[in-house]
Parts: sequence; structure tokens; C-alpha cells
Amino acid sequence: ERITHIAGIDARGFTIGCALAYALGAGFVMVRKSGKLPPPVQSADYELEYGRAEVQVPRALFDGTDTPRVIVVDDMVATGGTMIAGCRLIEDAGGVIVQAVTVMELKSLSGRERIRKQVQVELYSLLDY
Repeated sequence: ERITHIAGIDARGFTIGCALAYALGAGFVMVRKSGKLPPPVQSADYELEYGRAEVQVPRALFDGTDTPRVIVVDDMVATGGTMIAGCRLIEDAGGVIVQAVTVMELKSLSGRERIRKQVQVELYSLLDY
């Protein structure tokens, strides 16, 4: 796969994503929690186990990039809500999601199935619990 960008989800996804972007020679973009980026932004909200939250990316994220091919990275997937919201933002900005990646997956909460169903991408996890 020709990967052009790694998208790291706030905040531990930044550390993992930056290292992966460097190793692949790809660009890095941050998917931030609400209120952390200057306007204009694109937003996506999602459900947590205990409420709702929102993530954002800059509105002109991929301007000047032909068909950005993106891996979305986070430290943990539980119900999949944050990963789904991040993937939707990247797609709305014009990116093509190649893979969703996490360090740890809590399998009993079925996030993998929700990600596959809602954004049609497979999740790769290093550790399963």
C-alpha cells in the first residue's frame, strides 16, 4: 500500500502515529479533541461508554494532496466510537482509509465489528484483551 499520511487520535495516538509516519516516510495529521484546534475545523461526535465526545481536524486537511491514503492510529479500541469518528473525519476531508491500527483492543466490547460495519475498514491490533 502507498501510505501518504498517518492520522493519530488525541493524544497517545500522536506518539504512536508520529513514529509510524517517520518509519513509513509519510505525513502526520492530528485528530484532536474538541476545542484544541484553531478554526476552521471539521468535527465528528461519537458515543463513549459514559457519554458523548467530539474530535476535530483542520478543514483544509488534505488540500493539495492527490488521493491521500491514510492509516488511522489510536492507543486503544473499546467500543470503537473514537476510531469510527476519526475515520469519518479523514474520509470527509478527502482521505481514503487504508487501515485502522491500535495497540490494544478490548474484544468484549465489540469495537472491531462496529468499525468494520460503520466505516468498512479492518482493525489491526497488537494486543487483544
